[in-house]
Order: sequence, then C-alpha cells, then structure tokens
Amino acid sequence: MKKSALLLLPIILLLTSCATVFNRKEYNIKLTSKQPNLKVKVNDSVYTLPAKVKVQRSKQDLPITVISDSVTKQAVVEYAMSPVFFYGNLGAFEFCPIPYGIDLLTQKRFYYGKKLVLDDTTSVYKPSVFNPYKKYFGKTFYGEKGQLNFIAGMPYGNLFYMQPRNIGPKTMGGFFGLMVGAEYYYTPRKFLQLTASISLDVFAPVPVGVDYFGDYERMRSRYFTLTNNYITKRMIFGYGINYSIYSWELVSPDYGEIPFAPAPSKKNSHAFGTSLSIHHQVANYFSVGVTYNPTFYSVFPKQEWLYQHTISFEAIFRLPANKKFKFRWK
Repeated sequence: MKKSALLLLPIILLLTSCATVFNRKEYNIKLTSKQPNLKVKVNDSVYTLPAKVKVQRSKQDLPITVISDSVTKQAVVEYAMSPVFFYGNLGAFEFCPIPYGIDLLTQKRFYYGKKLVLDDTTSVYKPSVFNPYKKYFGKTFYGEKGQLNFIAGMPYGNLFYMQPRNIGPKTMGGFFGLMVGAEYYYTPRKFLQLTASISLDVFAPVPVGVDYFGDYERMRSRYFTLTNNYITKRMIFGYGINYSIYSWELVSPDYGEIPFAPAPSKKNSHAFGTSLSIHHQVANYFSVGVTYNPTFYSVFPKQEWLYQHTISFEAIFRLPANKKFKFRWK
C-alpha cells in the first residue's frame, strides 16, 4: 500500500500543479480602446479594436504597435503570473511549495492579462492578478446630498447575551429577523439611519420545521437604532445609540405532566446602549455586514447598570425615495 501511494504521489503533485495542467500555451486576450479608429499590430497581424488576439504565454514582454489616425506608438505588454498559477496551487497547500516548483518549469504560468484597454500614449501595459480585485474594491457607491432611502433587511444570523432578572447570564445564537427603516444623506459620503429591527433565535438556518423535546430556552430582541454613517469606497461604518427590548423564555411543555419538569418562565427587559456597524456594499443599493448593539443601562424591570447585547449578521436593501432607482453592482 505504501509503495503504491509513493508511485501515485508524482501524479497527485502534477495534477495539483494548476498552471501546468489547466493553462494552454496560447490563449485569447481581449484588446479594447476608448479612442475611435484605433488599431493594434501584434506579431505580424493588424487588428481593428476591439479584437480578440491569440497570444503565446512567455516570460518575455509582448511588443505591440498601437496605430491611430495621427500616431503610431510602439509599446510592450509586460508578462505577469497568471491567476491560475497564483491562486490555484493554494488548493494543494499541504504539498506547497512543490506544485509551485513544478509550475516554475513551464512558461504556462505567465500571461498578459485577459483584457487590456489601449491608447496611443501609453508605452508599458502592466497586467496583474490583482487588477479585478483592485477594480472591485476601488469602486465607490456614494449617495447624493439630500437623498432619502427606505431600507428593508434581514438579521440573518444573531448572537444574544442576556441577563434576565433573578436568572443570571444567558447566551444563545439563532437565525432570521426583520429590519425596516430610512436613511438621509446630508453629504454624499455621510448619512443618518433610523431602523427598527427584531432578531430571532430560529434554530435552523433555512425555513424548516423543528421539533423540540423537553424544556428549552428562547431568546429574541427588538431594538431601535439611530446611527451616523460614513462611506469609504465600498465600506460603510456606523455608530450611534440603540434602545433594546430583550425577551428570554423557558418553554416547558411537560410541566405538570412529568415530575421534575421546570415551570415555564418569561423575562423581559428594556435598556439603552450604543450601536456599532460595518457593512460592505455589494451594489449601490445592497450591502451585507454586522451590527453590534450593546446596552449598559436597564430601565425595566429595574433601573440599573447591566450589560447585554445583540450581534446580528445582516443584509440590507435600499430603495431611493426621491431619485430614480438604478441598480449597479460593479
């Protein structure tokens, strides 16, 4: 068994060397331009842009000639490591750096990018495996001063920490909830947000029926938040205040029928605290993130300093109230 495993090892390593297996020696690169009537000469062929051009992978820069109505510009496209080489071998982490070493023996690990935008002034084009990520994370989704949005969302995953009176600290997690509210942009990058939410402790992450046996605990929280929010690139950071209503319940369906079954109990508390959030804008009117709502001062059933919290992982949809809706994600 050990000898056969050793014989299979070179095959496994070869198959985990992604550039060697999956990259072809030649591939098509898409060349475009924002300038009209632009042409490009690659090797001995001239193409009118936009065009798909077949190139051969190499560790040598690719010379090109960009031809416009007024200028003929000599340029080069620098080679770079392909995404298949850079990321693909991470799947064979337990064998690293052997798969990378195998790919280093072939020029299939190189590429010139998948898409290049040409002009008649640039001399050097530099593709990068990070370009798609730079483009994505460099995108901004700012609002407009005076913009008003209605929002609806779901606290999909929830974590609770409660201290019911005369019971002691309790922790629990669950799924689902509902959020509604509105937000007002007082600058393109800053807005006020007012929300009303309920976070639940549904056991399953999908809407299916769940059967409980014996006694069990339930938790949920309702909270109202007012936050000031700041946008940077695709990220939204918020801070403010919250008023929370916590509900803890012990459900005991067998009470009175089975000896020693605990008596059912329910405790509510109301408290003030802060609200902190961070969200990532997947699109201009859709974001996902997490909100942390800790409370420090309880006003019911007793006025006292008492720490409790709700942490929700949520998705938020926005609908502009005073401008035309146009969904953009990139």
